[in-house]
Amino acid sequence: MAEHFYDPVGKCIYCGSTKYALRTDRKLGEEHIIPFGLYGTYVLPEASCKECEKITGRQESKFQRGALLPARTFLSLPTRNKSNRPTELPLLVEDRKVMVKIEHYPACLMLLRFPPPRIIDSSGAWGMGISGKLFSYDADALKLHYGVTKFRWPILRADVLQRVIAKIAHSYAVAKLGIDGFQPSLTHFIRNEQAYGLSNLIGSHHYELEADAGHVMGFAMMEGFPHIVVVRIRLFAEFKMPTYLAVVGTRPGGPPIPDEWKAFDTEPFMEYTHGI
Repeated sequence: MAEHFYDPVGKCIYCGSTKYALRTDRKLGEEHIIPFGLYGTYVLPEASCKECEKITGRQESKFQRGALLPARTFLSLPTRNKSNRPTELPLLVEDRKVMVKIEHYPACLMLLRFPPPRIIDSSGAWGMGISGKLFSYDADALKLHYGVTKFRWPILRADVLQRVIAKIAHSYAVAKLGIDGFQPSLTHFIRNEQAYGLSNLIGSHHYELEADAGHVMGFAMMEGFPHIVVVRIRLFAEFKMPTYLAVVGTRPGGPPIPDEWKAFDTEPFMEYTHGI
């Protein structure tokens, strides 16, 4: 796949370090705005230190090799180790897992739909949900080969998805506005897996970005919030997945995001699944 490279950043976009690691002259690492494993083609050179590279890589791995793995396998999305593609995947059947061959697996793409970011809309007018696209389902094959008639897909972790959205949105804002083009609000959440408050700044939007294929990103202007910078993201737009809003920070010279929005979350580690 052809990649598009932005200008080198020259320091880590998450912690500000100008070195990849201590006692090395290696340049800072490349950062895919959308993960490579999701067919991400936009790259920020010299944008991540070794420590932050490990942190974001671990979060992306949880997402891509968790609930998203069946869809990635079915769609043959990129992998850095093609010889390690799974030949079977686990299916949740009551309180146990059944390993099902890829040709029989009911591949489904599922993403969570969140309420809007609380800093923009704290009314709670609409809540969590799941958007799904079922690619293949042969009930007869599942019953014949595995004795399975009812099952659930892998569990979706809300905070894992929100951190991936935060990383995409922050790196997109850096690519488009520059490292000093906004006062960031998401780096604390991206680097600290125990930090609560993601729902305050990451959520969904009722307006869906349209596309024939792939992923769509852009900035959103929020009425009544002229000082904040919001990135709008729709992964797998062709499959009608949700559009996400990420409050990446504030404009230079404007007031920063108050600390109270970075330290409170009533649902830090909620898990969701769906089944037949």
